Amino acid sequence: TNLLTNGIKYLIMQLTLTNNPPGGKMPENTTIISDIALLEMMVEDNECNNIVVDSFLSNFHIENVKSVLEKILSKLRINGTIIITDVEADIMANDLLRSDIDLETFNSIIFSGDNTRSVLTIEYVRGCLMESGIEITRSYIEKNFFVVEGKRVVNG
Repeated sequence: TNLLTNGIKYLIMQLTLTNNPPGGKMPENTTIISDIALLEMMVEDNECNNIVVDSFLSNFHIENVKSVLEKILSKLRINGTIIITDVEADIMANDLLRSDIDLETFNSIIFSGDNTRSVLTIEYVRGCLMESGIEITRSYIEKNFFVVEGKRVVNG
């Protein structure tokens, strides 16, 4: 699919960063990456109209989340959209405290046996995006996951 803007043809491109690749056929012009090291090799700066970050940022230690997010955002075009979803730490902690889930389940969801991961909250991700010039268009919590949607309005 192409988009014609001011006489210039742009390829519509969606980038999905996930450790849970979907089964079945993906839409045309969709790139799926599960390794951040491949991002620089496979995707040019300002190439993507849409980026979906699905349960991906929590795979990095909290000290690295902002720099990983900056790399991801560098691939997003002006007026491009980003959707980030991940486990909501506050909800999971409350579930654990209320005994709605046991400790084993909590750890399997949050850390998947890897202590290099981090727990994130909707407010933390919203703040990171806003610091990077992303206009938040919508954010909500669904079950144990947060979803933050935004639009790149400045060259960050």
